[in-house]
Amino acid sequence: MAHPRTLVSRRAAGGAILILAVASCTQTASPSKAPATGEPLHQLPVIDSPPPPVVEQAVTTDNSATSAPAIDDLPPLASMPGPTTMSRVAGGYELKNRTLRVVISEKTGDVIYWGAADANRNSVFRHGVYASLVDVPEETIDGYIEKRDDQTWQFFGQDKAHQITWRKIYCLEKGSLLASLIIANDGPTSLTTAIQLRGDFPNLRITDHTPEQFTGHSAYGAVSVHGWNEFHPTPTSQPALPVLIQSDTKTLPPGERFAFTTEWKLTGGRNAEAKTPNAE
Repeated sequence: MAHPRTLVSRRAAGGAILILAVASCTQTASPSKAPATGEPLHQLPVIDSPPPPVVEQAVTTDNSATSAPAIDDLPPLASMPGPTTMSRVAGGYELKNRTLRVVISEKTGDVIYWGAADANRNSVFRHGVYASLVDVPEETIDGYIEKRDDQTWQFFGQDKAHQITWRKIYCLEKGSLLASLIIANDGPTSLTTAIQLRGDFPNLRITDHTPEQFTGHSAYGAVSVHGWNEFHPTPTSQPALPVLIQSDTKTLPPGERFAFTTEWKLTGGRNAEAKTPNAE
């Protein structure tokens, strides 16, 4: 017996309705005679075709650009510096993040605390880390500190005796202190000098000391101070402490200025394998 058929009506041109018989997908055999006349029908050979093979494709997804890092790959929270906070403290102005604390003297604009964020381990003593000029006697500088942006203090001061204006800019960058030292010649004649960065560290041992790089170990960690120069300053031999690093020597006409950019790092604990002891 033939399987049920689906009757589909379709309107032809002129309004006539055509009734089409569509075989169901479950029909397994065709009739051998025409239903109306009973005459034999020509049968087409049935070809049993196997179903198409199923091709399995491996799907890979690259989530490296969007997936979060594994928790084991993240550094400990204590080693991440975090944001910089700024505040007024006793004797100066503070820059602080999760690992580092710096205090800038309100009188001189020099660093009087450089150490751990808990304020209990100051790597400097006496004068701290301070700037001076070659062949210019040290004088009291009359100045003040102001906020430059959300993570930077800057000091403006005048050496009235030598007609020199100082500008000292400090900001924390992760585990480093970036310090730019700028002088301007306010006098009527040219000024030839170089900027020196000096430091007083307790129990300091030196591992490397050139005019542009100082590396050593103090009681509270490894100390590194680096300066960027256009030319190598003279003399090229090891500077004498307390000088840490020194800028190029410059001749400034009246009204001219120049800057010495430096980076300071304080990390780890004391290393006993130091080469040259500090002569105090």
